[in-house]
Amino acid sequence: MLITEHPMMNRRRRRLDMLVYQLADFVTAMLAWACFFLYRKRVEEVPIDWLVLEDGNFWLGVLIIPTGWVLIYGIFDQYRDIYRLSRLPTLARTALLTFIGVFFLFFTLILDDFVRDYKPYYNSFLTLFLLHFSITSTRWTSTSTSRIGRRAWAISFSVLSTAPGGAERNWRSTCRVWEKLRTSTG
Repeated sequence: MLITEHPMMNRRRRRLDMLVYQLADFVTAMLAWACFFLYRKRVEEVPIDWLVLEDGNFWLGVLIIPTGWVLIYGIFDQYRDIYRLSRLPTLARTALLTFIGVFFLFFTLILDDFVRDYKPYYNSFLTLFLLHFSITSTRWTSTSTSRIGRRAWAISFSVLSTAPGGAERNWRSTCRVWEKLRTSTG
């Protein structure tokens, strides 16, 4: 039985990369909500200046709403191992979770505003969805970066070989072939 792991990849690095991934999700959600807040102020014809930063609702939203997004991503997305994520499913999951989250925010926070007709609601919903999705779709870039790392062999996975007999010899032969190819299977 042979167990091997790339020496540069350890648990501490994986945890740090996962923390960076979660922090990026938080910061992008924060940026999306701040942009949406400023959009709503413009729609309400409130002058946008530095006094917006003194609004308690701005800071409440900028801190609480991104926390909710990270919780949603943590529950329904995969925060276990970012190196095993695929780009297209991550993008699709981000779109679905963005739609669900925006739908929830729309009916809990935005719908209580007074409007003369429903067109501003539709515009607000679409704007929040597009802002959040376009800014947080950088998650797709993160999975692309992890794929580049896998292809460059900077990121690897533990392997357990249980073949009888010359398992170690077979394993070393396989590793030499992989080194020559320098391509990843994932």
